[in-house]
Amino acid sequence: MTSTAAPSPRIQRIRQAARDMALRGGLQGITIAEIARRAGVGKGTVYLYWTTKEDLFADLFAEDFLDALSEVEAAVREDPGLVVPRRLLPLVGRSLDRHPFVAAVQSSGAGLLGVIATHPAIVQVTRDVGPVAVLARVLPVLREHGVIRSDLDSTTQVHATAALLHGLLGLDEQEPVADLLPGSDPQEVLSAACAALLEPAEAVDPGPAANAALTEMALARDAALEGLRGFGLGAGGAHS
Repeated sequence: MTSTAAPSPRIQRIRQAARDMALRGGLQGITIAEIARRAGVGKGTVYLYWTTKEDLFADLFAEDFLDALSEVEAAVREDPGLVVPRRLLPLVGRSLDRHPFVAAVQSSGAGLLGVIATHPAIVQVTRDVGPVAVLARVLPVLREHGVIRSDLDSTTQVHATAALLHGLLGLDEQEPVADLLPGSDPQEVLSAACAALLEPAEAVDPGPAANAALTEMALARDAALEGLRGFGLGAGGAHS
């Protein structure tokens, strides 16, 4: 969620109605009146929390980004060994798969996103807690702690890793990979590629690196939440 405070049942119904409609047919043509009817509230009630339809969907996208980050944080906190690249990137990939709005941003899902992709809040949140933004924060600190090799510059490592993640998310949309490469597991491919690209010859204790990575993730979260407040968004919307 985009706030530590749990939203009211009414807000939750509005969110769920909007989410279901967007994931079923994209954002085009959806109206506040339709969302309100499906949520069992008056149209004016929706406007109590979000000034525009675009703000409502921006809030949902932000929620997905932050929930995906929370999943990764919780997993690393429980198992510090997950910061090793061959485990970290598949973890991120699985989290993205569970959050379709985030996956749509990563795979250029224009049918789902529509014009909302250019909403200032979405642009800002993507810069703060999008997968590329988080990798740009986390990979350098993993490198400092010896979990990532240092014979390539950090920017190249971040760019290449982000390209791997983005490519695997979008590949099935471009070609029938399962038919062309039967038995191929995208998660195993990502794990092997990250190991070859990023990992040093000798393993190191991942504990200190995990702590440093969690600190960077928390900083990314704080920046995103501050940005959402600047746009009048958050757990409930513009007026919560």
